[in-house]
Amino acid sequence: MPPPTTLSQADVNDFSRVVSARYNQAQAKTAARVHDLDPLLEELCTAFPVQGAASVHGWLLQLKGFREWIGNRQFDETAIQGLIVANRAFEHSVKVPLFALQDNQAGTYMPLVDSMAAEGANLWKTLLFEALEGNAGWLDGNPFFCSGRVIGTDAGGNPVTLTNAGTGALNEANLTAAIKAMQTYRLHSGFNAQVTPETLLVGPSLEAAARTLILAQLVGGGNTNILYNRLKVRVHPLVNGNHWYVLGNKFGLKAFAVQQRMMPDLRIIDSLSDAAVALDGNVQYNATARGEAFGALPYLVYAGGLDTVAAWTDPDASSEPDPVI
Repeated sequence: MPPPTTLSQADVNDFSRVVSARYNQAQAKTAARVHDLDPLLEELCTAFPVQGAASVHGWLLQLKGFREWIGNRQFDETAIQGLIVANRAFEHSVKVPLFALQDNQAGTYMPLVDSMAAEGANLWKTLLFEALEGNAGWLDGNPFFCSGRVIGTDAGGNPVTLTNAGTGALNEANLTAAIKAMQTYRLHSGFNAQVTPETLLVGPSLEAAARTLILAQLVGGGNTNILYNRLKVRVHPLVNGNHWYVLGNKFGLKAFAVQQRMMPDLRIIDSLSDAAVALDGNVQYNATARGEAFGALPYLVYAGGLDTVAAWTDPDASSEPDPVI
């Protein structure tokens, strides 16, 4: 079919319908692929929808286990303030020149539409790794990964402390120690957190070491590998350098959370009478999303291979406000 000599609004609308269908198809395909072939998001975090510009997570210190009911119910008032997590906005845009539409060449822009949809489906995992490597402030104002965090007191009034990070390299001794530490973590009430270590997460530079530690049946000239199949090995390029993480599970809860205010949504600006289209000479296809990822439960993860580990400081000794992520 020869290209039209003039471009009508109907021509543009027809192409936009194709783009919209292509975007939805590519997004669904990518989401299915992420779910089936790369299940990291589901393994490492809890995702849930939220409302508003920010969310206050007051539940982070409410997980304290059952106790014998003697007297009044016990509540942790420090959990009321919560961690304030603000939603960020994200966009990905594609412009298609009107001349490309007029010349029947707009189809060459479809790979950009596919990429936009795929990036949208992958956004939440990208945010997850930003939170993992960013080590932002937690409920008490200290870094999510730190040493000596006081998270509560036990029945005897003794402090319950938690160290969920170290500088040690990935080897058998340090990995075994990390697993043991996670199994002895306590909730802020003093009860054992009953964490099940499940996943060893590394970047490309530690992939060989991780697979050797976990997947080799024999080590040291024929000795049984006590870590054989102890954890699932996961590798992702967004894990930095020599960092390694052991992530656990507590009855379906995960160390990290992703709050989703707005799923990636395609918005189209294609009216030939629109000033933006007329002045720029392009039809716009814009994807927008809102949300954030954050460290939620520090006793469900251990970080190793860090350059430094901050020591916990008492937030009551500071006048700093609650952290906002």
